[in-house]
Amino acid sequence: LMLKFSRKVAKAWMTNEEVQKELSIDYICQLFSWTRQQAKDKQHKIWLDYDEAKCLIRAKQFDQARDCALVVLRRKQTEPWAWGALATTYREENPDVAIVLFSQALCCARDEVFALPTLKGFARLLAEQNFNNEASMCVKRAVNCYVKNGWNIKDDLEELMSQPWYQEEVDLELLPSFLEKHAATALDFLYEEQEQCIAVVQNIHPSGKGFHAYVNRDQSIAV
Repeated sequence: LMLKFSRKVAKAWMTNEEVQKELSIDYICQLFSWTRQQAKDKQHKIWLDYDEAKCLIRAKQFDQARDCALVVLRRKQTEPWAWGALATTYREENPDVAIVLFSQALCCARDEVFALPTLKGFARLLAEQNFNNEASMCVKRAVNCYVKNGWNIKDDLEELMSQPWYQEEVDLELLPSFLEKHAATALDFLYEEQEQCIAVVQNIHPSGKGFHAYVNRDQSIAV
């Protein structure tokens, strides 16, 4: 109940200006902190970090938002929305880094439906940085998803299609190479200093998402 209440407060704060006037971002963060301390539901506490990151982004407190987004992403590295949250913390201050992280988000997207929010936000960023062809590819890819599913095109997507930089004739086959090239350094922003080591894979998890490896005689790690 506490988790649900805190999340609903966060949603109201992000979507309603009147609520933002009544409750400061400091109050929202205090609510999250109190809920983390008191709630017994350990499994779903990660969503508090995700909501807090989004609230802090809305308040333009990007450093604190980044800390929350990293907590989420380190547990959800295969989810495009988690990479998107971290990317958004860099969007205003360092667009080049945001492009790297949004590219990684789309590389992780296993379902086009889940890629739609990233495609729309990434298209705007790419256009701002004069990547007009790639921005058009993101819009076209989103449009194709709507058409394939028989959905009506939403207003935000129609607005992107009406931009002077949008080119409907772009070749979508060129987008994956652009994304892979820019996503190559994404992990550098997930962890700080990294090192490489040789290990022997012991077994791969049935889900395909991880494995155990022997680093040396005394150390076996989960990856």
